[in-house]
Amino acid sequence: MYLKKLVILCFVLLLFSNCAMLLNVQPQLNYIGNYYAPTENVVLLFDEKEINFNYSVMGLLSFVDHERGVFFSDGNIDYNQLIIEKAKKVGADAVLITNFSNSQRDEITEDINDKQLTVETKNVINVKAKFLKFKN
Repeated sequence: MYLKKLVILCFVLLLFSNCAMLLNVQPQLNYIGNYYAPTENVVLLFDEKEINFNYSVMGLLSFVDHERGVFFSDGNIDYNQLIIEKAKKVGADAVLITNFSNSQRDEITEDINDKQLTVETKNVINVKAKFLKFKN
């Protein structure tokens, strides 16, 4: 009896932990480049003409975020903050956003039994950036 309750409790905890992880889904940030000591202050730039300091490109970042559907329709992600946090972790001093696009994609599903088509429109966010390191 005790073992059966323990198994049920473990199953319920596992189920809830997986649901909690789904609610916090963020896009996977793909970074390739050099790593330095973490930094605290990162400058976010959107135009190369804004750069008035000497720098080297230490790495590249890209990610694609597919809107997460019904469960996540109210949850907005602060992409600036995600990028800045990643930049801090890898030791960047600045980030230059080189590409941002927001497009829509329609997904069509068919229920064979009900003979119904369902169309769901999703946003797709695509971002590319350069991580910069100041030269002394």
